[in-house]
Amino acid sequence: MIYIFHGEDTYSLFKETASVEQKFGAGFSGEGDVIRLDLKEESFEHLQNAVATVPFFGGNRLIILRNFFEKFSPRVGSKTTNKTQKTDVNLNFAHQVKQLLTSKPEFTTVIIESPVSQLKNPLFEEFTALASIKHFPRLTESDLQRWVVGYVNQRGGRIAHDAAAVLASMVGVDLWRLSNELDKLILLRENEIIDAVSIKEAVVFTRDVNIFTILDAFFATDYLKAIRLLNEMLGTGSNYSYVLSMISRQVRLLLLAKEASSLSMGLGETRSHLGINNDFVLKKTLKQAQGYRESDLVAFYGKLRDFDLSVKTGRFDPLVGLNIIFGAGITSQRTTG
Repeated sequence: MIYIFHGEDTYSLFKETASVEQKFGAGFSGEGDVIRLDLKEESFEHLQNAVATVPFFGGNRLIILRNFFEKFSPRVGSKTTNKTQKTDVNLNFAHQVKQLLTSKPEFTTVIIESPVSQLKNPLFEEFTALASIKHFPRLTESDLQRWVVGYVNQRGGRIAHDAAAVLASMVGVDLWRLSNELDKLILLRENEIIDAVSIKEAVVFTRDVNIFTILDAFFATDYLKAIRLLNEMLGTGSNYSYVLSMISRQVRLLLLAKEASSLSMGLGETRSHLGINNDFVLKKTLKQAQGYRESDLVAFYGKLRDFDLSVKTGRFDPLVGLNIIFGAGITSQRTTG
């Protein structure tokens, strides 16, 4: 069987992968029977071996692939001196990949994960009749509110519709963080209805003092202090996905701040560009952005996304990984101006 799960709603996507793992779990006899490959790092030959090799104890094998379409899709119109020849080579390579997966042994199940929509990808179209496909697009505002209500109901809680709207507007489409906040609210309210007042009192948002203290230390390259504060926060129950989302958000804001500076935006335009209404936070972010090169921030932001996906697919332990990220920091030197 071949599954393709794609779309920007990575929460639902990875939950679907987990459900397939659970469904086929009885057929797996050991850790080696579930293989996760990031094809950005692995070769075609490695994929061939993973697909064809018989599991050590017999039984079934599940292969979860990431960056499949990014690696094997035909790059039509790439900038080469011989575009036709280059396109032909990529198309032939794509056909080889299709042949490999369609002729795989019966004991091998393949899941292809992609955190972006592949509906317009030529290679994706090759698999439409061969795979079980599920698309997980980013939720709309109304879909997000329904998701919140459904999540609470499934766990035996109750939430007012206006409260669902408040929470959705405050947290946004980050379902990982939404689920964490909802779990806490369900426990806090027990048999009571979750209302807008209880949400505003209980939910920890980005203005949390502890997070900003950690980020201040982190971006000031005081990594030992950042690690100490991080572990204190995690020790009090703060969720991994929340902490990582705040780091990622701050890096994104720094990038936007540098972009605003390069475009010589005024303070009002910059405020709108970053989506920050608080003058203190805005000025603090603008000052912080001056200390880093854009290339360093872009590279670090990419590492954060890659690490987050690795945790969600089970390749890394969240707590260990967060400590590694904070310990490594931005390795490039800070700018002097």
